[in-house]
Amino acid sequence: MITRVIKHTPQFPERRLHAQCASSQLAHFGNFICPNTGCARWKIFAQADGEPGLNDWRTVDLQAKKESEPREEEEAHAQLLAGMKEMMAELVELNQFGAFSTEDDDADGYYVVKWTSEPYTLQEDVELAEYTPAMKIKAGELVCDAEYYNKVRGATLWYTPTQGEERKTLVLMKQVVAADLKLAPICLTNKLPAGMSKANKKAAQDLGAVRVAPEAHEVILEELNLREKLEHEEANSDLDSV
Repeated sequence: MITRVIKHTPQFPERRLHAQCASSQLAHFGNFICPNTGCARWKIFAQADGEPGLNDWRTVDLQAKKESEPREEEEAHAQLLAGMKEMMAELVELNQFGAFSTEDDDADGYYVVKWTSEPYTLQEDVELAEYTPAMKIKAGELVCDAEYYNKVRGATLWYTPTQGEERKTLVLMKQVVAADLKLAPICLTNKLPAGMSKANKKAAQDLGAVRVAPEAHEVILEELNLREKLEHEEANSDLDSV
């Protein structure tokens, strides 16, 4: 559970998941339950009429506990990661863009893709030969078909669609760190860097280059850091339980 702490008070405002939209930023503090209806992901968190939303701000009292149960921590981390996966799946839209985590040194911590299907549950094991070694995905995993976008040489945060059959991939939804990524095409207010070579600029233009906004890039990096922390803590819990 992610919390924002107000100093000098025994109470804390909290919600289930951190969001970047303005309505999810805490405006004031008191003894309240604050509906978060303006959140960009409200349709995911909304419940029946009269019921509080699943991601509303609310005040909670925190009490010290001498020891935490490893099993409780493990379950909490697993539930949070599963919730993130389901939330990302809800945000996927056909022919829109997303990003998923990678350890590829040539990437910025994530790959940019274009969704070519709705998320679905894999019915049989598959092997992705594009990875070295090949990546195996087991039946039962939540996945989505997609097409890779490549980084543009000499243009930070610019991408062009991969060509040929190698553009196709299968994305594990639990690796997705941005499901509704907005990419901006070349225009008068969104130009390719002036320092690019003419050849690279022409190639980018011909392929329909698009750009990840710096703000969106920072949000993705924050999400990557959060996932890394949660997965690290979950791994430690697994080791402690052995």
